[in-house]
Amino acid sequence: MQEKSYEKRKMEYEQRIEAKTPVELLTYHGHIVSESDLKMIKELKEIGLNNGVLNVLLEHVLLVSHNRILHPLVIELAKYWLSQNIITVEYATKEQRKYIKWLKNNY
Repeated sequence: MQEKSYEKRKMEYEQRIEAKTPVELLTYHGHIVSESDLKMIKELKEIGLNNGVLNVLLEHVLLVSHNRILHPLVIELAKYWLSQNIITVEYATKEQRKYIKWLKNNY
């Protein structure tokens, strides 16, 4: 029963994250979107990130940087994820969970 609940929550998260634009996601998290944020989002889309993966990436950076968007971190992680062929929300959330687990074990 618990496994089904996890799968349902996972599916709902993926649907919710894919339905928002990056600007909507940032606004939802209380971030005031600047022109430089818009430029960064445009550049990341141009190099191949879709909205869902970009949203997972942005949420990840907000989480690890105390609700700030650090452009150099976003860009480096985006390049890394693309080099690792992380192009779906499912793979992006797995990568995010891996990093969070690593943080918990090392800090």
